[in-house]
Amino acid sequence: MNDLEEPRVKSILMLPNDLVLNCLARVSRFEYPSLSLVSKRFHSLIASTELYQTRTLLGRTESCIYVMRVARVLPSACTLDGKIYITGGCENIDSNNWMEVFDTKSKTWEFLQIPSEEICKGSKYRSISYQGTLYVRSEEKKVTYKVHKGKWREADICMNKRWGCSGSSYCVIEDVFYCYCDRKICWYDLKERIWKPLKCCLEGLPRLACDINRFCLLADHGGRLAILWQEYVCETKIIWCAEIALERRQNLEIWGKIEWHGNVLSIPTRLGGVHALTSTVW
Repeated sequence: MNDLEEPRVKSILMLPNDLVLNCLARVSRFEYPSLSLVSKRFHSLIASTELYQTRTLLGRTESCIYVMRVARVLPSACTLDGKIYITGGCENIDSNNWMEVFDTKSKTWEFLQIPSEEICKGSKYRSISYQGTLYVRSEEKKVTYKVHKGKWREADICMNKRWGCSGSSYCVIEDVFYCYCDRKICWYDLKERIWKPLKCCLEGLPRLACDINRFCLLADHGGRLAILWQEYVCETKIIWCAEIALERRQNLEIWGKIEWHGNVLSIPTRLGGVHALTSTVW
């Protein structure tokens, strides 16, 4: 090459898709709206599921805060397949505000069709993603619906009954539905369609087993069951936490072993309620 000849400038657009995806995955998601305007190819790659799979493999996931379009008070929310489902929390619920869905990939909102007009007669709901689909329970109507092949249908009566216990808490761990109610932790056997007790002694947990009305929260903590509850001492609210390892045995039972428990927080009783959230840190 002649010394006076200018070197060729190589563009990222000359690279194959797998390399471009690898590059885009290392860029913050907040830059994607601008990058999608570079070319049709960028727009297509940024909207693809392959990009988000690559981000996961590279450990480049990010936490985001999303704001709802409809004003709500204490709605129920859950995530499924990259979408956030937000239900209830409005007065005069109808098909325009019953449930809104945010697609975290396309950054778009949409409303989900109501299963029946009857379920709209109320504002309090519970929702959870389980068995690859969405379950929603109306607290006022005491009925649970699930999405089946793109359409709503009523869920099993047995699931609905315990899930609706007053003061109950619930979570899904490795596709198993757990629920705390009446001083017991149970799991739902989908094949037999019954709730079965988790084989775990709670007597060693301070103040939890002795009070049937004690409020608690369940959460998935890296495949283990985290249970949080609160105790009131004078003007102080004490938050307790226990971590339970789970083991499925051949006799179709699930056993739990308390690996740790302790006092994790003390706050004045005048402060608000307690919420349990889990997050993966990259």
